[in-house]
Amino acid sequence: MLFSPPSPPVPPPQTTLNVGIGTVGVTSIFFGMLDKIENGKVFLGLSFALRIIEACGNSGFLTGRSRNGRGVLVDDLVSATLKIIPVVYIVLKKK
Repeated sequence: MLFSPPSPPVPPPQTTLNVGIGTVGVTSIFFGMLDKIENGKVFLGLSFALRIIEACGNSGFLTGRSRNGRGVLVDDLVSATLKIIPVVYIVLKKK
């Protein structure tokens, strides 16, 4: 397009993967500490905020995983194992 704004820089896949899984881990730790809050409104607000941040980290993790391209560089068996990790993560998270 003639007058399109410049696109923002895209972080590398490994960075997206690391930041995403780190965000999920930190928010899971904070979510485990929510039982210390006695005020119901604060508890509800923080639990929603932490779940939203965790969802952003999870999407970053899955995006980084799909864009990483390790499947091209490694054996087929290892590639299949790496591809099933996000599926297992999602299934176990729902329980």
